[in-house]
Amino acid sequence: MPLPVGLASQPALMFTTSVLAEIMTACFEGYVLPMTIDGEMFNASFRRDALDLSASRVFTDCDRPVALVLVARRGWTARISAMGIVPTHRACCLGRLALGEVIDDLRRLGDRRLLLEVIDTNEPAVRLYHSLGFESRRRLVGYCRPATAGSPSAGARLVEVDPLSVARRLVEEGPADLPWVLAPETLAAIAAPARALSESMRKCGADW
Repeated sequence: MPLPVGLASQPALMFTTSVLAEIMTACFEGYVLPMTIDGEMFNASFRRDALDLSASRVFTDCDRPVALVLVARRGWTARISAMGIVPTHRACCLGRLALGEVIDDLRRLGDRRLLLEVIDTNEPAVRLYHSLGFESRRRLVGYCRPATAGSPSAGARLVEVDPLSVARRLVEEGPADLPWVLAPETLAAIAAPARALSESMRKCGADW
């Protein structure tokens, strides 16, 4: 479906990461989980996700950015890493138009599966995704623990290991079909300042 007069889309590749961070911050204003990010945070967050800026899109209204769809791609599978619309353009069918265009582009690129996650209390987004043919596969659950809730076991002896070793262990022993953000491919792209700890893995290789 063509975009209405005044609306246009461009590959996110046409923008710097700092500008994309500004657009993303504006698009998530008042969202279930508002966010404020800068270019460095944008790069750190999406580098490990296999973000494809040429397949991602920025939508503008008379040259003003009003929506953003970020796409990650691995093999034949793509994932909507983030999608947001500025408050003034919500409830205007822009989400359907934007995501529909991205889906069509991914089909042309040869991708065969498209994934996304959504907070289940975000009912407008859930309705949109279902109407576009997405099906609920599973429910992801997050956990939190107060920093003051007890102390680690006195007998635990943790050693720091290369974060890449965690990805390798998951390949060998982990469950199949982990969520994108926990998949070995994602963890393999994690680097400092992220840290990995183990009770049993042995470090090897030269130190710098």
